[in-house]
Amino acid sequence: MHMKIHKKGQVVIPVQIRKMMGIEIGDMLDLHFDNENKELHLRRVGSSVDDNLSGRFANYASHKPFPSDEEISKMLEEGIRTDEKK
Repeated sequence: MHMKIHKKGQVVIPVQIRKMMGIEIGDMLDLHFDNENKELHLRRVGSSVDDNLSGRFANYASHKPFPSDEEISKMLEEGIRTDEKK
């Protein structure tokens, strides 16, 4: 399968491959370069509670107050419940 390299060095992973690999929006991918064979190897990295929480904390920009202990506890509970469903 041939893919085009875009202006910023980006490559679109075709939908068939994303489906076969179980890749969804927001997933983390690990890319390894095999220098000997000049090949790229791509694998999906499992999501974790940390990944879920980092997305939740992203809502707190520098101009917003940091969440309270109660808010953090709630985010932790929600993140763990979300992770357990996977």
